[in-house]
Amino acid sequence: MLHHGSYLNFEHEHDDIFGDIDGGLRTEPVSSVPKRAPPTFTSFDETIDNDPERAARTIMITKESRQLPIIGQGVVAVKIVPGQALWIALSTESDPQKVLADASDDQVDPSVCIVLQITADGAQFTDGFRRNSVVTKEVEAIQFRGTSSNHLVPGVEDTYWVSLSKGGKQAGELRYGRTYRSTTCTLQLANVGQKEWVEQLKYVHVLSLQGDAPKPQIKKIIIDRYPIVYDLPPIIADNNELTLLDIDINSKTSIANLNPVCQRLYANIAGPAIKVNDHTFPDFTDAIEWGIKEPTSMIYKRLLAKSGEFSGDKPKDPPTEVDKTTYLRVTLGLDEGRSPGIPYVMEIWPAGHQSPIHNHGESYAVIKVLHGEIHSSYFKDLKEDKPIPYRVEKFEAGNVTWMDPEHYQVHQLRNLHPTQVCVTIQCYGYSAKQDQHDETFTYLKEQGGEPTKDTDKFVPDSDWAFHVFRKELKAEWEEWKKNNKKEL
Repeated sequence: MLHHGSYLNFEHEHDDIFGDIDGGLRTEPVSSVPKRAPPTFTSFDETIDNDPERAARTIMITKESRQLPIIGQGVVAVKIVPGQALWIALSTESDPQKVLADASDDQVDPSVCIVLQITADGAQFTDGFRRNSVVTKEVEAIQFRGTSSNHLVPGVEDTYWVSLSKGGKQAGELRYGRTYRSTTCTLQLANVGQKEWVEQLKYVHVLSLQGDAPKPQIKKIIIDRYPIVYDLPPIIADNNELTLLDIDINSKTSIANLNPVCQRLYANIAGPAIKVNDHTFPDFTDAIEWGIKEPTSMIYKRLLAKSGEFSGDKPKDPPTEVDKTTYLRVTLGLDEGRSPGIPYVMEIWPAGHQSPIHNHGESYAVIKVLHGEIHSSYFKDLKEDKPIPYRVEKFEAGNVTWMDPEHYQVHQLRNLHPTQVCVTIQCYGYSAKQDQHDETFTYLKEQGGEPTKDTDKFVPDSDWAFHVFRKELKAEWEEWKKNNKKEL
């Protein structure tokens, strides 16, 4: 049985919030810590905002424990508006009150709980809750020093997750991450080894200290049966092309490994007949290249009109040159109500053009390059102080890539080719389990060609319907060719 307690290290009026519990990283003997009133516990459902003094000392806890589907392994992700501290506990004890109950030192079982604690100052793993901090030891963890921080921001919604492995080389491996459940978003990595008590961890408890922050609100608790070990690569290989080496070094993935939403989207666009040029318009891409450069063309005019769409820079009114952060969206079909906007979009990327850094509203997506090449830079989230991609991939004509709500969700597309246009087909969808659809993409505004910290919403709209675009461009192109035979 474990005592209620914490490693929280407050350096303001809430210091020693847990009475005689040591405050986090300090090392003085327990006897030197002044005794204060112990914390109180309540459920997330109870309202205590009208009692600031009580709120400052109240830890909210989930009424009932959740269970890991497979004992000793899995992922727990908590989407929450946190207070001043958050704990995610994996325990052998189902009753949260017993997990936090008072007991004397000789009753303490040192092997019944793994706790991830996150505060505004950082995060750490411990082997349980204890009234005496000299008893509980911190689990040593590797800190991934990147552009994302491992702390929480009181009152700001985010997803915090912990992953536990029990088999193979990863036995006893603990991961903590934020926002997306993937290895690239891992902020801390620890290993407690292959121990019998770790393999018996079954129950999940979530706690949050309100302190002087707004009341903590749990939006969602997700429990996955499999731990986070590696991320599937972003490129999809045809089943006839996937090799043993691809599987071994994780360089490509089969569509069979992806969510059924991605499988459905892939099946619709992966075929050889999904291409730009066909027998009825064999120089379609030539017409697009011409339209990008020809000031009288419908393409050039639309690009000019869209200049400044994603930029913090104010373009001239009317704009006199095309902004490099512009691209065209040519939609196919209708909005079916299961995607952010119309699910199939042909995007046209002139040479040297790029998108802003953006997310995709937690949607699933499959992207096929139809012509040219495109670079995709992947980012951990939109909250980084200085966005630095953790991975950059070049996709060429015929390549297919993907994303889902937890992987490759934030990226920037760039056509780095000096002269050639890139044409892609983007396909989006939501799963049947997603009851809330975010019909917008969030992006970082740019200024002087560089991302700022300011975000904005983009509604996935349409510049043309595909059949209209194709018909009008073909007529425009044929007319130009007829009048300019000498230039061809």
